[in-house]
Amino acid sequence: MKILLTNHHLNTWGGSETWVLTVYNELKKLHTVDVFAIVKGGGVSDQIPTVVPNSDYDLILCNHNSCFEKVKHL
Repeated sequence: MKILLTNHHLNTWGGSETWVLTVYNELKKLHTVDVFAIVKGGGVSDQIPTVVPNSDYDLILCNHNSCFEKVKHL
């Protein structure tokens, strides 16, 4: 399964950022996982690769309305 995780920013260590990192680390054991963030640089984004999303996902786990607006066409 190909999964996309989104979060508005990954440049800090807050609750949703830590959640994305934890879910990413677990899901990648069994699936292909991409991560998209509007704001990157430092924090969690130093721990995981981020991508520009494409339309090839089986599941999108989307945090924050700003991310939903960027990926809703997928």
